Amino acid sequence: MGAIFMVAAALWPASGLAQARHEESPLALYQGRWTSTAHMNDTAFSKAQEVTAKLSCSWTGDHEFLVCDQIITDARGTHSQLTVYSYNPDDKSYRYSTIPSPGMPGMGGKMEVEGHRFVYSGSSEQNGKKTLFRTTNLFSAAGDSYTFVAEFSTDEGAHWTKMVEGTTKKKTT
Repeated sequence: MGAIFMVAAALWPASGLAQARHEESPLALYQGRWTSTAHMNDTAFSKAQEVTAKLSCSWTGDHEFLVCDQIITDARGTHSQLTVYSYNPDDKSYRYSTIPSPGMPGMGGKMEVEGHRFVYSGSSEQNGKKTLFRTTNLFSAAGDSYTFVAEFSTDEGAHWTKMVEGTTKKKTT
């Protein structure tokens, strides 16, 4: 019994430190419930349309991952997307993994974080041609809203084409 108490006592402060560390994490800006509105442009990778979304983000029990469930409504109807965020203390990087819809293969990568600015970058190759993708989220100073822009480049980043642009606001209730 004494050994169990010692283990529990030893683990409790570490758990509290993990929670404090993650509450100070830039990722904590995403915590909560959000609503989005966006306009998609007609491009090689997107079709012109209006899009709305509801987003709910919360930490896992051990505060190691931030999990965001998104319900998106667009011209195709309503569908779900799941994103998991984490921090790697070894290389001091933020990473994300997204499942764009149930049953679909996931994607992810590193995320640049500078204050209230988050940049998700990725690439794909089709028929020997590489396309770069990036999404930039810029939070307000109060952290209660952010604007976002998703773009692509077919010339190694010399020129970017905007696919979608929108605003996300934190729900207060």
